Amino acid sequence: MLAACLAGALTPTAAQAQGLGLRFEAGYTHDDNVTRGRRGSSDVLSDSVYAVNATKTFVRPLGNKFRVTLGLQGGGEKFVRFDGLTRLTYGGNLGLQYRASGDFRAPTFTLFARWLADRYESNLRDGYRYALGLTMRQPVTDRIELSGTVQYNRRDGRSTVFDGSDWSVRLNADYTLFGRHTLYAGGEYRRGDAVSIGVPWLAMIDIAKSLVQDDVFTERSRFAYRFEADTVIATVGYNWPLGNRHSLDFAWRWIQTTPTGQSTLYSGAIEYRVNQLSAAYLLRF
Repeated sequence: MLAACLAGALTPTAAQAQGLGLRFEAGYTHDDNVTRGRRGSSDVLSDSVYAVNATKTFVRPLGNKFRVTLGLQGGGEKFVRFDGLTRLTYGGNLGLQYRASGDFRAPTFTLFARWLADRYESNLRDGYRYALGLTMRQPVTDRIELSGTVQYNRRDGRSTVFDGSDWSVRLNADYTLFGRHTLYAGGEYRRGDAVSIGVPWLAMIDIAKSLVQDDVFTERSRFAYRFEADTVIATVGYNWPLGNRHSLDFAWRWIQTTPTGQSTLYSGAIEYRVNQLSAAYLLRF
């Protein structure tokens, strides 16, 4: 009901100059560790993912320095090998933006809230995701723009293993070259809950906050373990414009997660690493 009221209030007055506020994305990703399995173990399994997503954005100015944005989105991911990870996602976000002036170097601040529902083929993973955060975007030159985000994330899953929360800090840099082509890079640090899938192992049971027998990776008896962890994420990408309203995007993402507590039953390092290669077609109206 709240989203419907806001959608009515946020008529596309300010968004008309930017088109209809519609964005469509279709992409492919190869993930070399969809289980988030422990590094060097037989639990590390890969898969390919096809995804589509559509977003509608409404914008409402509040004077010369503030504006409200509302985004409604829906989409899905289809996994090739492990169909239980296939999901539909829908939800929305609300933001309050502030810019002190129209000066080129004036930063833009955005306070935002986000809500998403996930419907998996896996019953254990169905649930909701919430986020609250603050973003600052800062132009440096006519080619370089920096941004930073501080964010709190919360997930409520059908199983307590897929509940959890974390805090994150993210920094990004965009560099424009060859006219409208964009090279971008980012780094993120997270502290909070993480989940790993693996065979029964006393060291993981020792550090786990919660565990349950997984219902997706069933060719062997595997458990999902939730534990407190530090996560580092690095992203490098390239956006290749095909016209005024559509482009191709290529990216590589590297993730490393390490438990904050070490098991007393195992002296070695417990961590997982992930590499994701993706390509996507982006279209806006």
